[in-house]
Amino acid sequence: MGGFPCRGGRFRVRWEVAGVRQNGGDGSGSVRKVSLMQGWMPPSFSYRTFVAFFGDLAGRGALPARFDLSAVAEYPPSIGPQLLELMERMGLLDADGAVVGESMRAVVGGEARWREFLTGWAREVYAEQLGLAAAGAGEEELRASFARFGYKPHKLPRAVQFFHALRADLGLVGT
Repeated sequence: MGGFPCRGGRFRVRWEVAGVRQNGGDGSGSVRKVSLMQGWMPPSFSYRTFVAFFGDLAGRGALPARFDLSAVAEYPPSIGPQLLELMERMGLLDADGAVVGESMRAVVGGEARWREFLTGWAREVYAEQLGLAAAGAGEEELRASFARFGYKPHKLPRAVQFFHALRADLGLVGT
C-alpha cells in the first residue's frame, strides 16, 4: 500500500483494478469503494504520456495476464489510475484487470494495427467532438461539449488538448 503527501500527513491509498479503495484519510480507518465505471471521462492528461505508455506497452514483449497499479507505478497518482481505467474502457482489460487477448494484440501487433484500433476507439468515444470539428465548430463549442463530461475547470483544457493531439496524430477530421 502506498501513499502520497497531503495536508496533515500522508494519505494512504489502496487500489484495486476493478475499483478504487481509499482510506477515509480521517483516521477512522473506514474504507469506501469508488467504481471506475461511474462518471468516466475521456483522458485529461498529456497525449505524449498516452503515446509513451502504449509505446512502452507494445515494446515489452510478453505482457502480464493482468494489470494493476504496479504496471503504472512510475506515473503520478493522478495519471496511473486513469491509464488503467482507459485500458478497461478501450477493451484492453476486463473489469478485473485481466488482459483481453484480441484487443491487446492490436496494441502490440505493430503500428498499423494499433492505429486502426485507436482510430476506431477515437471515432466512438469522440463522435460528438469529431462531428463538431467536421462542421467547423469553434473552440468554445468544442469546450462546451467536453464540459458536459463534468471536468473540473483546470482539467477541461487538458481534455481538449488531448483530443486535438489525438485527432492530429490520427488525421481524423470528423465522423
